[in-house]
Amino acid sequence: MNGKGAHGYRKAFKSRAEQVIRPANVEILMGRDIGVSESYWRPTEHELLEDYLKAVPMLSMVLEKQIEELTETDRRVTRRKQNYQKKMERLLG
Repeated sequence: MNGKGAHGYRKAFKSRAEQVIRPANVEILMGRDIGVSESYWRPTEHELLEDYLKAVPMLSMVLEKQIEELTETDRRVTRRKQNYQKKMERLLG
């Protein structure tokens, strides 16, 4: 996956997760430093897991949408290939 793709997934995760998870926990789940807040907020692994599980339905919606878009793109590419092959067959004979 290229840098743009990875950035898109991180951005989607952050924007969706912050709707149901404390923003500091989202940053921790993303592996980021939360700065001074780290001195005051240290969730347990269990708390992070509970928060992550709250976000799974929202994250799943993002993935489902991306799957639909990729499936449609695949259909278009397949149709183009078929049209190309038909044209080549007509030309060659």
